[in-house]
Amino acid sequence: MTAPKNRCFFSGSAAKSLPRSVSVGGLAGARAVRRRRTWSAVCTCRDAAAGGGDRWSPWFRLRVFQRIALPAFNAPAFLIRFEFSTMVPWHRVSCHFLSLPVLVAATCLSLTNPSTTFGQDQPAAEVDAPVPEALRATMVLRISEDLLQKIFARDIDRQTPVDRCILGTHSRGTAVTTGHADVETKHDIDDGVFQIQVRGTTRSRTVGRNGPAIIHSQAVVNWTVAKVIRFDQGQFITRPGSIRSDTTLNLIRVDSSLPGLRGALVRRIANKRYCQQKPTATAIVDRLTRQQILDHINHSLDERIEKLNHRIQSRPFLSYLLNSLDSPTLHLSTSENCLRLAFLDDREDAPSCPLEQLDPSDTELWIHASLFGLPDLKSVDLPAIDEDWMKTLFPDMPLAALGATASDAPKAKASTPLAAQWVDQWIVLRPKLAPEMAQPEVAGETSTGSPEQK
Repeated sequence: MTAPKNRCFFSGSAAKSLPRSVSVGGLAGARAVRRRRTWSAVCTCRDAAAGGGDRWSPWFRLRVFQRIALPAFNAPAFLIRFEFSTMVPWHRVSCHFLSLPVLVAATCLSLTNPSTTFGQDQPAAEVDAPVPEALRATMVLRISEDLLQKIFARDIDRQTPVDRCILGTHSRGTAVTTGHADVETKHDIDDGVFQIQVRGTTRSRTVGRNGPAIIHSQAVVNWTVAKVIRFDQGQFITRPGSIRSDTTLNLIRVDSSLPGLRGALVRRIANKRYCQQKPTATAIVDRLTRQQILDHINHSLDERIEKLNHRIQSRPFLSYLLNSLDSPTLHLSTSENCLRLAFLDDREDAPSCPLEQLDPSDTELWIHASLFGLPDLKSVDLPAIDEDWMKTLFPDMPLAALGATASDAPKAKASTPLAAQWVDQWIVLRPKLAPEMAQPEVAGETSTGSPEQK
């Protein structure tokens, strides 16, 4: 590196400006281009007791020249110049004997972005969403998010009585709870998990009595319940959910059972006590409402999960497949719109399941041609899917598992409730939904909750 030459000059004179450019050796002919901005820091130490300069009076000067160095590497840098001088009394000469240029590469080097310029904010680089890896398997069972929405997504509209005692005030009234449940499937390559979020509001209006005071109040609780459901060991399991809430308690008015001046005094005292006890009363209402809402949501969702597991067990075809979940080749994952149960194939030439070519139905089974042992999978007549064809694919499956209808004729073909289609070298089977599963339940519900309802 070639540095500016050292200079000596008399006291009071200024150092000449640095050259327009400084060659930097050993860096592929890179040039350090001088910028216009310069920062100088001068620190002077003089001894007043020197008596006219009997002692040396050193001073320091630190000059920082902003430069953009090493353009071949797109690296912003600085040129730092440090000057140290002393005042010798009998010579009155300021000797500038040290000039050290230092190249300091900034920590924000942009070796990959050629457009990086020091002093300018660069926009954040856009990160593309990860592309899911190909699912290499011989059989894939896919359960869509739409089916989960039909089962779990329900509107809540319920009216319940309120009967509670808070800080000595016995209140009675009515609470109206409204809300909606949504199913959210999240990308998880190692587990089959989805979350149910129920968002709603509970509004209650009560009349409380505390002695001669009659207090009319209204509480509004905005809440969100999150409940995680996991598919494990052939069934859906869950744990108690969690709840977040925000409660607002408002005083409508205060009445009194006493007339005249005594009633006015009661109302004044009741208003004062309400203002003092409002934070505590709000916390109590929030706690009671949270507990009641959480119990109701947990109980409602647990019942639906139990019904879903019963439906799975009542379908022998699905039950037969799910009995193999303990197999080490089974891989359970979750995408943005479905649950996937795949029987993996660890061979290098294992087939890749083209799930993206079809929009997911409620439930569907993808089977690769290699499981049939046929040179040409399309030689199979799809409309003739029957017990014999399924027994060829699943020799250990009981006949009852096929869901076939009984037939008195020994040579009659019993049909299965399946719709099939080709996708490359895959056959896609879509079982027909049971009537009770295809028809959505009534969205709203009206109940008379427990007396503890808020």
